[in-house]
Formats: sequence, C-alpha cells, structure tokens
Amino acid sequence: MARLGIDPPRPRRADAQRNRTRVLDAARAAFAEHGERTSVAVIAELAGVGVGTVYRHFPTKDALREALILERLRALLAELDAATREEPEAWPAFRRFFLAGADLQIRDRSLMQFIAGVTISGHELERERSRLYARARTLMRAAQREGTMRADVDAGDLPLLLGGIAQVIAGAGPRAVEFGERLVAIVLDGLAAPGSTPLRGRGPSQQEIGELFYGAVRPAEQGSERSR
Repeated sequence: MARLGIDPPRPRRADAQRNRTRVLDAARAAFAEHGERTSVAVIAELAGVGVGTVYRHFPTKDALREALILERLRALLAELDAATREEPEAWPAFRRFFLAGADLQIRDRSLMQFIAGVTISGHELERERSRLYARARTLMRAAQREGTMRADVDAGDLPLLLGGIAQVIAGAGPRAVEFGERLVAIVLDGLAAPGSTPLRGRGPSQQEIGELFYGAVRPAEQGSERSR
C-alpha cells in the first residue's frame, strides 16, 4: 500500500516544541526591552514565526507573559532550594536567594511588574508564588533562630521589600542595574541581625499584601490567610 503524505506525529511535536521555545525566547527579549508595549507581531518577527504560530501556543499576550513569569518563578524557586541545600547556614542561603531574585527583576521586566503587583496573575502563578514565599519564610525563620537575621522582621515584609525594589527599578531607566544593586545592599544590611532601629508594628498579613498589590483579595488568598 502506498504511504500517505502525512507527517508522523513525533516530528510535529518536536517542531511545535521548538517553535514554542523560540516564541518564549523572543518574548523574553521583547518584554525586557519594551515592557507592556510589546506586541505579538513584534514577538513573532523576533521568533521567526507567524503570528498564528504564537497564538496557537499562547491564546493571548497575557498568557504568553504569564508563561514567562512562571518560568522565572520556578527558576527562582530552584535557586532558593539550591541555596538552602548548599549553604552552611540560613543567612548566606537567604542572602543568595534574595540577590538572585533582585537580579532576575533587573533583567526581566515582566517578573519585576509581577512582583511589584502590576501584573494580574492566574491561578498557577499564584500557586507558585505562594510556594516561593512559603519556603522563603521558612528560611527567614531559620536565620532568625540562628541569630543572623533580625528577630523583628516579619515574613510579610519580604513581598514589600521585593516589590519596593521592583518599583525603583521600573522608574530607573538606564541606571536600573546601579540603583537596584544599591537598594539590595541596603535592604540586606537592614535585615541582618541585630538591627539598630527597632521596627514598629508588624509586617503585613497575606490579606493586606493582596489588598496593597492587587486591590482585592481572591477567595483562595482569604482561605490561606485564615489557615496561617
């Protein structure tokens, strides 16, 4: 029997994966340079594919941006896990994680906007961010038990610190790297024990962080807050 002129499924899947990777690489570069102004047409041109190919993988520009952020969040989570595993004490591990997070924000505008509360996120992004902050809180508490991180810092302070760095970077223009590195150094010195100026009050709760960054608290966040 003569063979039909139909491509076998495996090569198609491989081609689709290559195209998806090219689209993500192009989108990362475009968002880093242009932020929200980036268009799907520009991303497609950079990737060397048609606009239809982009939409087959990512139905909206927001879906594409969220895929990039999710990739970055998982990379940061992997760095946090590696730092916790490889560093001899909690403070060097936390410092390594914090520096990695700041560096990613400087290099990736989409992640910067997400951490600063500009980007509206989906369920999967919320879940990964919750995992990241939960493990970071565990590391912070370990550093506090060791006496290397000041005891009056709350876990809720971490999103504010990262979000504040992101906001500074957002308006810094060509000096973003310089300003970001200066601010990170100041923040880390302020977190180290013993801390010369006592902190007033308490850090924000998860509900307050949601209200501050997003203007509203999702039901899942409310449930998480009650369970703390």
